[in-house]
Amino acid sequence: MNPTKRLPASTLVEVLILMILGGIVFLSVMDGFGLLRRFLDRTSLQIAGRTEQYAGYFRTADLAGMSDSLLAEDNGALALYRGGEIYGRIERIDSALIVHQGERTDTLLRKVAGLRTIPEIPRDRPVDTLVVELRTAQDSLRCIGFAPRHRSDPLLRKLSEAEGKYRYDESN
Repeated sequence: MNPTKRLPASTLVEVLILMILGGIVFLSVMDGFGLLRRFLDRTSLQIAGRTEQYAGYFRTADLAGMSDSLLAEDNGALALYRGGEIYGRIERIDSALIVHQGERTDTLLRKVAGLRTIPEIPRDRPVDTLVVELRTAQDSLRCIGFAPRHRSDPLLRKLSEAEGKYRYDESN
């Protein structure tokens, strides 16, 4: 070996200072990652909560929209008619909007403050619009109206009533 060539070296104090500074930077970066992870978790929970409300809104809009007519009942529920038959009922239980379809029951919306109809008429009469009052995060009310998109044709209704009198036997 050539004695004139020397390897660079550090003193013990320099190595300790470098290790301390590296540890401080490492802890700062890990703490920053923890803050970022908590922020992302909170944001994803907010998005999931809003997504559930949006999905409930669209499901309610589809149920009301695909109806021929809506009929208010005595117990505060709203019957959904399609093709002259009841295919579901919507009602408010506690602070949730619930739909009953046969044996199946589903929660449509949460934080429901009220449920009313337009026009506000006596029970067992057709309803034009279902209005759902929702509580928002700022503790205010948001009113959303749902109406059937498919109105039943009065001539078809009269024809169905006339055919019902004759009771055709379609098995032949």
